[in-house]
Amino acid sequence: MELFGLGVQPPPVNLRAIVEKKNATIALQHHQLAQMLEDTGEKKRLRGRLILIATGSFPVSLPHIPIDGKRLLFSEHIMDITTVPRRLLIVGAGVIGLEMGTVYARLGSQVTFVEILGQIGGNMDQELASRYQAHLEGKSVHFYCRHAVTGVDTTAPDHVSVRIRAEEGVHEEQALEADIVLVCVGRRPFSEKLHLDRAGVTMDRHGAVEINEQMQTNVPHIYSVGDTTPGPMLAHKAEEEAVLAVEAMNGRPVHLHRTAIPCVVYTRPELAWVGRTESDLQKDHIEFQTERLHYNSNSRDVTGPGDDGLMKTLYNSQTKEIYGVHIYGNEAGDLIAEAVLAMLKGVPLDDFGNDPHAHPFFKSFRFMRRVLAHGR
Repeated sequence: MELFGLGVQPPPVNLRAIVEKKNATIALQHHQLAQMLEDTGEKKRLRGRLILIATGSFPVSLPHIPIDGKRLLFSEHIMDITTVPRRLLIVGAGVIGLEMGTVYARLGSQVTFVEILGQIGGNMDQELASRYQAHLEGKSVHFYCRHAVTGVDTTAPDHVSVRIRAEEGVHEEQALEADIVLVCVGRRPFSEKLHLDRAGVTMDRHGAVEINEQMQTNVPHIYSVGDTTPGPMLAHKAEEEAVLAVEAMNGRPVHLHRTAIPCVVYTRPELAWVGRTESDLQKDHIEFQTERLHYNSNSRDVTGPGDDGLMKTLYNSQTKEIYGVHIYGNEAGDLIAEAVLAMLKGVPLDDFGNDPHAHPFFKSFRFMRRVLAHGR
């Protein structure tokens, strides 16, 4: 491979060493946490004046794909495999599926996605999802959107046969072969085994614990945060909720701006967004305008490897209120932070980009949106 006159050979991949490094990092974090909690590993009955539920979530299973941890996997299983599969089939092209799939595609796997929806990425912006899908298809990643898995056959020793069926048009089944099947069709709150109903805690039909603005359940001394509560299952959402819950327990006024919680897909290139999508606004009959700014307006991107990057801003044409910002491209996960701050502070579109940045810098392409906004 050669880029800008520099040629390199594909590096050897030692997946076993990668897994060992991952396990060592987790073990260190577990050790540090156990020390803080003075955990001896023994079962204990604890009592407290206040209780905070933060038990996280678990992957959703499909009845016709019996997970065995060997060839039929959840995301936590695939983090422990020590050889790169030649053919990887992923059921579900949401955030986790895309992140896992693109890692193994870069490691050399032939990756195929089966997605029951009409687009990848779940509820992300449709235009950005289409751009990213086209990018991956250019890297020989295959997609079967609007298709459902109807069954799997693991009798063959060297492959798994996966039966899929189109949700529209001709409904004939076809078979795909893979070495490993990864199921990523969502997650559910880990709440059922807590028997919260015995304490009178209210949950929704998905098992999420219902809370108020103080992260407090309907039982005053019980709080809940993170994946056990409604909303996107994001680590930074859980972290913010946990901090606010403890502050609320101590009688301090708290408020979480849930419309300004960013989402990031850590792929290459990245996708990131905050606020509402075009579909959201159209569904609620809210008029809006869209501003598009392409990465090729930024010299840092043009002189580097580059990609077909795009930043979309959805806003009110009269008040200039920003409804949402959606970014596809290099460092999207970093760029979205300024959009979050703008929405938190109520910065109108005309002022979004008025703060100076060093040049050349990826964030400096926002200066171009300032130029466009003022017609300079």
